[in-house]
Amino acid sequence: MSVITPSSRTNITFDTRNIPRYSRGKDIYRFVSFKNQCICYCESYLEFCYLFWLEFLPVVARYQVQPAKFHFLWNGALRYYTPDTLIRLDSGKLIADDAKHSYFANNPKNADLYIFLRAQFNKRGIGFKITTEEKIQRQPALTNLKSIYQKSLFQLETRESDFVIDRLNARQHAYAELRGICNSKGINPASVENLMYRQRISWPIDEAIHPDMPLRSA
Repeated sequence: MSVITPSSRTNITFDTRNIPRYSRGKDIYRFVSFKNQCICYCESYLEFCYLFWLEFLPVVARYQVQPAKFHFLWNGALRYYTPDTLIRLDSGKLIADDAKHSYFANNPKNADLYIFLRAQFNKRGIGFKITTEEKIQRQPALTNLKSIYQKSLFQLETRESDFVIDRLNARQHAYAELRGICNSKGINPASVENLMYRQRISWPIDEAIHPDMPLRSA
C-alpha cells in the first residue's frame, strides 16, 4: 500500500522500512486492518492499541504502519527516525503520528528534536503529532473498540445494513435487543457491531458495553 511518495524538498531522505513478522529480540504485534485491507505489523503494544482508534475514526481514510525510515543530520550526526504511522485523512492531508508514552513525549530532552522533525515534515506538506497512552488506552473506550472490532471484520451486505438501520430509524433499541432481532430475522447479529464500528450506529463509547446499552441511528 502506497500512502506517501517521498520528494526531495528537504534534507530528509527516505528508506523503506520493513518490520519482520517474527523477531527474537522484540515482540511483533499483528493487526488485521479492514480499512486498509491488509495485515499491519507493529513493534509496541501501545502502537497496536492505537490502530483500533485509526480503524474507528471516520476522518482517517487510510494509514500506513512504520511507513519509512527518515534519515537526517542532527547535531552533526546522521540519524534516522521512523514514525509509527503515516495517516491520510479524508481531506487528503497527511500526518506522521507517533504513539508514545507520556513520560517520553513530555521529556524536555526530546523537545528540540520534535520541533526539528515537525518543521521538516511540514516542509513536505506533512503534519506531525504525538499521541500518548492517555488518549489511546482510555477506558472503557479501548476495551469497547477491541471487543466490537473482533466481530466486525467482514463486508456487510446492503440488505443487512439496511435492515439494522431501518429498525433504528424507527426507534431506539437496546444492544442485546437489536442483536436478538437480527438473529430472529436471519441477519448476522454481528451486523450490529459492524455498524457500531463504522459509526453508522451511535453508541456511548465511554460506557462499558452492556445488554441494555442504548443504540441509535447515527
